[in-house]
Amino acid sequence: LLHAQPKYKNYSMVIIGGFIYQRVESVMVQQNLSPKRYQRAAGMIAIRDCAKELIEAQLRNCTDDELESRQYKLNTLYDAFVKEHGYLSAQVNTSIMREDAEFSILASLESVDDNDEIHKAAIFTTRTVHARKVITHCETVDEAFEVCLDQLGYVDLSHMAKLCKMKPEDVVEKATGRLFFRNPVPVESTDMDIWVPKQEHLSGNVLKKLREAKTAAKNDPAFADNIR
Repeated sequence: LLHAQPKYKNYSMVIIGGFIYQRVESVMVQQNLSPKRYQRAAGMIAIRDCAKELIEAQLRNCTDDELESRQYKLNTLYDAFVKEHGYLSAQVNTSIMREDAEFSILASLESVDDNDEIHKAAIFTTRTVHARKVITHCETVDEAFEVCLDQLGYVDLSHMAKLCKMKPEDVVEKATGRLFFRNPVPVESTDMDIWVPKQEHLSGNVLKKLREAKTAAKNDPAFADNIR
């Protein structure tokens, strides 16, 4: 097992050193796949990441030239995959990636018409996402928490504090145990890994998390919120 890398979303499938892993809490779990299923998984990971980059580019209002270049790459990856492995929505393919944290991105790339024929989604050819107005101020910690997750994808105390004009320690006092929890086994000393959103904290192997929290609470009362 490898220690989880904070840059990877929990339960996402990734390729590291030629092997496919899924991040599960604090570890990277290598996937035991046959050569054929490995090829399918690797192809879908590449398509997923390409689609994500295309969406992110549109959110920052990329130029038409960049949009077309990224769409060309997505079309190329998708067409090659379908030719070799069939549609993304084929059961053999969904069975491999269904547990991926961002499987919904892959699922959104195909549509089915009234005749049950599968087509590419609009993102392959048109601008489907428009730049959003950046929120720079929030009235409450709860609102700042939601905005922070939307903008960054993880809990960032400094960002939340800036949004609601509070000190980071005040954010911790108001939100710990209610909106997010301390991670008793952080891999790195960064906000991304130290603080875990409530939904993530209360999912997965909760008994294992409870044991880890109880052990941590014996040495640091700050983890008391994790076991209440």
